[in-house]
Amino acid sequence: MDLIPILGYLPYDPIAVQADLTGQSLFDLSPKFVDLAKEIKIQIEALIG
Repeated sequence: MDLIPILGYLPYDPIAVQADLTGQSLFDLSPKFVDLAKEIKIQIEALIG
């Protein structure tokens, strides 16, 4: 059985919840959260080539 690697995680962020509930842009409210998501995206792209 192949194990699926953990490439990262997005921690609970009340600002992200607020953005979702109010329809605001997460890019504007929490750039740090967006940077974490970008790092995971980079790792996924590295795995798939």
